[in-house]
Amino acid sequence: MRAELKVPKDQRTLNYVESLKCEDEKLAAYKKIKEIEDIAKASMELQPGFKELFDYLDSRGILKGIITLNNSETVNHMLENVIPAGTNGRKVDFEHILTREFGMIKPDPTPLLHIAEKWGLKPEEIIMVGDSADDIECGHNAGSLTILLKNDVNQSHTEIANIAVSRLDHIIELFEYEV
Repeated sequence: MRAELKVPKDQRTLNYVESLKCEDEKLAAYKKIKEIEDIAKASMELQPGFKELFDYLDSRGILKGIITLNNSETVNHMLENVIPAGTNGRKVDFEHILTREFGMIKPDPTPLLHIAEKWGLKPEEIIMVGDSADDIECGHNAGSLTILLKNDVNQSHTEIANIAVSRLDHIIELFEYEV
């Protein structure tokens, strides 16, 4: 996406698109983003350990939210077609979902602070899990604990996260350790 939109290395994609002066260029960039997201939907799959982690969280009544730079159409596709039913036979419930349509985007802490307020929690009572520097910076900026889900392209972010894991179900061990 960054390459196709010619986003400079020192800028974030959506910030770059918003900075475009010509409205036609901005509309064309958002159209290209949507095309790329539509293609990506076809190959969307869950991260390893997703089901185990979310079954664990559900069994303990732990709230779950999504903060994503994707659009709501992509998130709805994931919720309806990609996420399997949990051990209780129902889809994973996310108590709060914020897409880029929310307006304030990661790494700004506003989305995470918004969710904390809706849940009646302090930011330090929330764990921000993500696979990008934006995710980790958002969590840090809000005052939350951060967990980086490592992959082939984000190894350099391990030093900015509080904790790094290679699979989502490894987070269960962290909860169990704290008990």
